[in-house]
Order: sequence, then structure tokens, then C-alpha cells
Amino acid sequence: RFFNGMRQNATGSQHHTICHLNIADHAALGELVLGEIFYEIIKDELQRLSVSKEKNIRVLVPKGSLSKAIGQNKRNKIRLQNEFEIKRIGFSETDDISGYRITIER
Repeated sequence: RFFNGMRQNATGSQHHTICHLNIADHAALGELVLGEIFYEIIKDELQRLSVSKEKNIRVLVPKGSLSKAIGQNKRNKIRLQNEFEIKRIGFSETDDISGYRITIER
């Protein structure tokens, strides 16, 4: 949580720098990490189900996880469509699952 290092200023002298990094409290970084976790989970499930070149699929995610599953700027959705050559991927929330579980509907 702390960065501890030496820094050199313009005159060439060095001074010791300590700054506190609290990454866990940074919402955007946490959202990116959770988005990547959902991407890997969805990708693994699509591979397990041998989903490829399908017209439409729907990914069901736990309530409150929709934006993480889709990814920032739809990053996960776009990557999955391109990697699996799927025309359309829809995402929906459901109360029937929790945690990092997902369901794929064809």
C-alpha cells in the first residue's frame, strides 16, 4: 500500500519519497478488475459450451453485476463478439444466481 522509492530532482540531488497508494478504494480500478474477472468467466463458459458463430446469446449475471459483465465502454461485450464470432450478445441481471456465477442462454 505504500510506494517507497528514491526520486531525483532537476538539480540531480535525490530525496526519499513515500506516498500512500490505496488502490482498493479506487472505484474505477476495482470496476476494471471485476470486469476482467467477469470477462474470463464468460469466455471460459462460452468455450466450454463450444459457442461459436451463433446469431444470438444471452448472458445472465447476478443482480448488480451488469456493468461489470459488459465491461467498461462495452469492452467485454465487443471482445466476446469478436473472439467467438457471435452476432449479438445480450446481458441481463437475475436474482437466481449470485457471486461470480453466470448462465448462458442460446
